[in-house]
Amino acid sequence: MENKPQCPTDIMEQLNHESSENDKKKELNILTFNCKNIQTCGMFFDELFKSTDIFLIQEHWLFNFQLNLLNELHQNICGIGKAVDDKDPINPTNLPRGYGGTGILWRKDLDNFINPLDIGNDRICCVELLGSSKLLLVSVYLPCKGTPSDSLEFYNCIDQLHEIVQIYSDSHSIIIGGDFNENILSKIDTRRNKYLVDFMNENSLYTEENGITFVNCSGKGTSTIDFLLFKQDFKENVINMETMDNVATNVSDHFPVKARSEIYHQC
Repeated sequence: MENKPQCPTDIMEQLNHESSENDKKKELNILTFNCKNIQTCGMFFDELFKSTDIFLIQEHWLFNFQLNLLNELHQNICGIGKAVDDKDPINPTNLPRGYGGTGILWRKDLDNFINPLDIGNDRICCVELLGSSKLLLVSVYLPCKGTPSDSLEFYNCIDQLHEIVQIYSDSHSIIIGGDFNENILSKIDTRRNKYLVDFMNENSLYTEENGITFVNCSGKGTSTIDFLLFKQDFKENVINMETMDNVATNVSDHFPVKARSEIYHQC
């Protein structure tokens, strides 16, 4: 009988999964982080890449022509991103200060199992992790409170997320991480908050309370606006979730939120 092809050793060590005959649940570490300028975060990735498999990034502040820098942050990390000027690229010779953007980064030894997906607007970035069970990973940066147009964009982003979840729910486990610019768990009776919570309820998504995730630069204002969302049927796979408020190399005003989870994966 012909032997089944073997997986690369480094992938075996990373996911520690074998063929379907020996499929096992193993750990996957996922982190969401509003980095507020990814070009200042080199030391952050140096510190965390060994303990993190996938980074869901918001506010990288890169423009379209700079997105290649996501693959130059660390020798063992690669990724994709979306920029605020994707539809109308800014002239590199006359740049304003960077702003916005979303991205997803992963350890290079996962590269053969990551499939980027061209869905959602520039506030929504998606990839799927392929294997015996598929995992959809979404990085989202929702608009902050402001003008009526900001609110319309907020609702539009939620509608896009709803459509994405509906399309992939039957075939994938789903994890959505990001800066939601709303405290999902606060039970504040505003239209924005209700729209977001209704989206979660309609799609059987849940999260956990993990304390403050944002500290105003003055140190006087704090809030909880960064979350990881999971489908209810994935809940038993989540080992723990935590807000990482003690990362020495973090220069953002947001704290990363990290989840340790278990998945089945077949090479």
